[in-house]
Amino acid sequence: MPTLGNVAWQARAGWKYLASKFKADWTIDDYPIRCLFQLVVEPPKTSRLKLYPWVASVINWPAMSGYGNTKLEALQELRRKFDEFKATKKKLPQPGTKVAIEFAERSRIDEHPELAKDFVQRVLEIEWAWISDESSLWDFHSDEANDKLNDKIRRIYGVDVSGISSGNLADIFDRISKSTVRKDLR
Repeated sequence: MPTLGNVAWQARAGWKYLASKFKADWTIDDYPIRCLFQLVVEPPKTSRLKLYPWVASVINWPAMSGYGNTKLEALQELRRKFDEFKATKKKLPQPGTKVAIEFAERSRIDEHPELAKDFVQRVLEIEWAWISDESSLWDFHSDEANDKLNDKIRRIYGVDVSGISSGNLADIFDRISKSTVRKDLR
């Protein structure tokens, strides 16, 4: 059942949609924005992640949001992300409309289906995960470095991936596969 808050946000989205019909070049100010304060529980001191109490997001556009220590910082971050998106994309979604979530390409990951499944279960120690060509070791932990996972990969697969500083899983899978192929050719 929709809450009063959700109805109000959708009404705001509808208003921005109607107002956008009279403009061609939209800015972040043409989009319905909601700002929320959330209580922050600090992560452990060893975590590289920073949690922020304020979030500013475009209603109906899940990927467009900004975070900050203050409401103003969150709005500034949202504006920066919007401007970056606008500079790199050909077309903006119309204000107020629902924007579908776009998933990243996964053609490189799909080249290694069995390895990907094995890696997720044995290295990441989770039953299942959706990973893309842009997924990284960094997505699966909060430590300051990938050292623990790099060591685990070395133990399990006998391959050193510590030189892949991005932690990109597609690059790691390519290296493991090439190493396995070389071992099979011996």
